[in-house]
Amino acid sequence: MKFLGTALAIGLSPATAQAATFTLSYDLASGETLGATIDGTLLGDANRILVGGISGVTIDGAPRTITFFDAVTEVLGTASAADPLLSLDGTVLDLLACNTSSCLVGFFFDDGDLEGYPLFSSSEEFAAAFEPFDRERYSLTAAAPFRFRPGWPS
Repeated sequence: MKFLGTALAIGLSPATAQAATFTLSYDLASGETLGATIDGTLLGDANRILVGGISGVTIDGAPRTITFFDAVTEVLGTASAADPLLSLDGTVLDLLACNTSSCLVGFFFDDGDLEGYPLFSSSEEFAAAFEPFDRERYSLTAAAPFRFRPGWPS
């Protein structure tokens, strides 16, 4: 129900797609935490997010560079013209994020297309993980909008 609260907090009805910024956090089994800011569009189901950008990527607070992202299914060729998607509740995972388009350094979330079960995997620079995805360690929430205080320049 956390995702329903998020949708309500940013003022969406179930039939509305809305561009927004989201905060991603995933705690790896090894103890490291992946963090990122996701720019995307919350789709009409108020759960799936069409990823339009990724920035501020960190491992345990240390910055990492991401310049390329796509859908795992698009890169693997298992779905043509697939869009990168994540969901607020962690049931939809289709995101590959890398430092270059060759994708030798980066991470991905996959909801089962690759191994038949939800998976998180990353290169050494991103904590060298290959593990079943755990929704209990995943958080994707709407970032609080910045509001000007009275008297601040707008």
